[in-house]
Amino acid sequence: MQTTTETIVPETSTKPTVSIGEFGHGRYSATMAELYRDSQRLLGFSKGQAHVTASRLGIDLGRLSAGKVDVTLGKSVSKDGQRTLKETCSVKAPNSWAMSIGYICVALDALRKQGLEPVENTVNNSLMEFVNDAVKNISK
Repeated sequence: MQTTTETIVPETSTKPTVSIGEFGHGRYSATMAELYRDSQRLLGFSKGQAHVTASRLGIDLGRLSAGKVDVTLGKSVSKDGQRTLKETCSVKAPNSWAMSIGYICVALDALRKQGLEPVENTVNNSLMEFVNDAVKNISK
């Protein structure tokens, strides 16, 4: 008769560390990094507020992966052997506070390019409640 012994290893719950302003190299990393910079520059967000907003937008954009994606192959190959691939997707998703802030930044930046210089823009308190609640979660 053979007996076995199990070694029980206690689980340690370590909270993953958050590197403010770092968004990895995923599909939407560049978009998150842009919102991170723009929300600070255009709206005066702190680094923490900008980070949670950009991260939330990345989560929202991740929903696109769940939608139907159409891929189109370009008709011809370029001289250097490259072919154009186009990927399109359309998903109806509930608006989130991060999408609203992203839209605000896009609109302010477009106006800036047309000659308006945004100075001391603010986001209303009800929208900032979501941002500040999210900041509390990464600060613990």
